[in-house]
Amino acid sequence: MSTLPGFLPFGEDRGQGEAYRAVCFDWVKAQPVAWSWFATLTCARAPTTEEALDLAFIRWARKVERLAFADLPARQRKRRILPWVRAIELSAAEEPHVHALIGCCDHLTKSKLERLWRLGNALVTPIAGLDSALGYTLKALPRGANINFSRSVFPLKG
Repeated sequence: MSTLPGFLPFGEDRGQGEAYRAVCFDWVKAQPVAWSWFATLTCARAPTTEEALDLAFIRWARKVERLAFADLPARQRKRRILPWVRAIELSAAEEPHVHALIGCCDHLTKSKLERLWRLGNALVTPIAGLDSALGYTLKALPRGANINFSRSVFPLKG
């Protein structure tokens, strides 16, 4: 089981369903973040556990963070945390994959972000409408999808 803040076990019956999704939706929208990218990340070979996929996403997000803040002086760079929200869900074929919103990095290119994900396919698109991108990211929460927030998007404690 992961000890990351905001981590909720995959498939656990929280009894919260759509209400929990609505709380997460409102929480993310209330954050003072300039959301830049929506990402769908899949794996050529599925990780053996959700924790492994979560760790792979965290590693990818750290690479994005290093690129996003590379031009800042070292002292400022250490204090910057890339904002992200991600959900791990199962496809119709029972394959886990990630949907994520990434913020504060609109100066990075789509191709650069996609190349950083080396475990399979990555589809990264600019966020045109936060409601639709966030809705898609959180769509599987009522069915037990696993959600996590970066430390800069203060995690919900539930």
